[in-house]
Amino acid sequence: AAEQSADVEASEVAAHSAEPASAEAASAGANSEASDAKQKEDAAAGGGDKQKVSISFEEILRIKEEMDNEQPAQEAFSRPTAAEIRRCVAECQRAEDAELDAWDCGVSAEQFGELVSLSCWRSVERVRRLVAVVDRLTRRGSRLAVNLSPQEVAGELETELERNGSFGEGAADLLAPLAYLGVLFYLNAQLEHVLPLVDLNQPLQRPWSSAGHLIRQEHLIFQQVRVDFWKAQVELTQTWIPPPEDEYSDPPSMLSLTVNRKQAQVALERAEATGNSQLSSSLFGQVQQALGCESASQLKRIYNAMLDAGQLRCFRVTFAGEGVYDNGGPYREVFSQIVQEMHSKVQDLFIPCPNHTRGAGEHRENWVINPARRTADDLRCYFFLGQLIGMAARTGILMGMHWPPTVWKPLVGQQSEEADLKWVDVQHLTMMGFVRGMDADSYEDVSETWSVVNSAGELLDLVPNGREREVAFEDRERYIAASIEARLHESDLQLGALRDGLASVLPLHVSSVLTWQQLEELLCGQEDFDVDVLKANTEYEVDPDAPYIGYFWQVLEDYSPELRTKFLEFVCARSRLPASPAEWTMPFKIQPPQSKQRADPDKWLPHPQTCFFSISLPEYSSKQVMYKQLTYALLNCMEMDADVALQDSHNTSVWT
Repeated sequence: AAEQSADVEASEVAAHSAEPASAEAASAGANSEASDAKQKEDAAAGGGDKQKVSISFEEILRIKEEMDNEQPAQEAFSRPTAAEIRRCVAECQRAEDAELDAWDCGVSAEQFGELVSLSCWRSVERVRRLVAVVDRLTRRGSRLAVNLSPQEVAGELETELERNGSFGEGAADLLAPLAYLGVLFYLNAQLEHVLPLVDLNQPLQRPWSSAGHLIRQEHLIFQQVRVDFWKAQVELTQTWIPPPEDEYSDPPSMLSLTVNRKQAQVALERAEATGNSQLSSSLFGQVQQALGCESASQLKRIYNAMLDAGQLRCFRVTFAGEGVYDNGGPYREVFSQIVQEMHSKVQDLFIPCPNHTRGAGEHRENWVINPARRTADDLRCYFFLGQLIGMAARTGILMGMHWPPTVWKPLVGQQSEEADLKWVDVQHLTMMGFVRGMDADSYEDVSETWSVVNSAGELLDLVPNGREREVAFEDRERYIAASIEARLHESDLQLGALRDGLASVLPLHVSSVLTWQQLEELLCGQEDFDVDVLKANTEYEVDPDAPYIGYFWQVLEDYSPELRTKFLEFVCARSRLPASPAEWTMPFKIQPPQSKQRADPDKWLPHPQTCFFSISLPEYSSKQVMYKQLTYALLNCMEMDADVALQDSHNTSVWT
């Protein structure tokens, strides 16, 4: 029955291979290229019989790693030979043929074929719903998507059906979605092995390629398969710094820098007061001056120091005048503070989107690239910012950027669309819709010129002398298209520099396997976190049932997302938590109150240790006191406790 089921699956799904939602189409490109390459090799050999070669998938990877050592990192795994692809496909056949057989959803082979052939599965959106069910399950736990059983998926499917209704005619109950999930699991199990051998560079420009087939069918791929592939490529292209003889000291090749946070804070306050950029004095400017001339290969080198509690790093930082040892907390604080500067006037590399400045529409929290920053020095800043984001990603630090899809989409090779403009300037989009709907009589009262105002307030000509030429009624569609196109691509120059910087540190050439939302989550994390997830990853050095511990968790649950972000910055110098608990490098710790806090706990503030993701809580007498003292600490305490005492000359010099 299992063999019949597999045969029915192959024949039935192949019948719909031309449809947008066909699962077989996603792997057709790889099989076609492998077959063509084999025919060419056979013809070159004179058509004679060849001895079959048996090679494991691990051996293929070993060979590829040797090849990658002889070429730039960004080319790794992008140019497999035809023989490697053919061998990989053969290995997948042997290794994964049992996957579909093991998916027993309680129907016969004939019924299975009918269920996976329903017309509802030709709808991309319905298949996306089905894939989202699996994505939700894998995000909650540590199970691999391809290892889930029908029984585990059934409960989540029932919730989906109750919430959003059936998947279509003939798919009102669980059987049809469970059967089609069997096909998806089979496909994704094979893709795990095939993806490393597919050239993912510019798939939209090569629709005939394996990558082109995959991207057109990307809605069939589980998020975990995409993300695991991306992380594997990041790991393959990174370089570990060799440890020194003394494991408690830094290797000689470790980058180090000194930054002045107090000077950066003064610059931030001055920029907010005057509206003028203070880039050179900002923390970003100081880091760029120290690291901007380093090679990309040096910035990809990472190290795990003995005393850093699992925090990977690309450099070690010293805070001038603060006497703080960098055991992870100061390193994370650099990235966290640079994000704060990015969302302020001190850098001026990003500016509030027009939705924010005009108080119109949603998504007012977004910051867009400043299209007016176009000098060579400006482009170097965007390039280094991309490198900095890459360093953060390599060392497990999430940077909470608020960017619209017009920034994220080009980073994964996707084209921005007209609807994306609502994330930036909904007023302009509404106005263009108003012009489009006008008739000839009403248009006589409108005076539109061939020009458009960008996010920086600059007037741009859409045609030569466009600001002086009026748009005729019959040309309004062409004007609308040109206007929207100009707004969507107003920062292409700066975005190109940012992307180049990011690609010099991360294998961005394989990012096309991700959606823009997935790349955003990988680099930025989730804007808010689930208190229950934090609870489940907490170690207690106190009684977890003590009343004041209960007050603490209640206060965290009552906090707004903004205050919870402040809490993370307070206890671990980061603004986001990883999406999955499996990605945490250390648990959260609640420690006993300090000895001086025991006599009169209500007058003391909590005490964090950012390097070790821990907090020491006084035994507050009520929830109200806990809320008052913890909130005050979050909003007013930005200094780190000194590990060493500094001379007065060191403390005063940071202000000069």
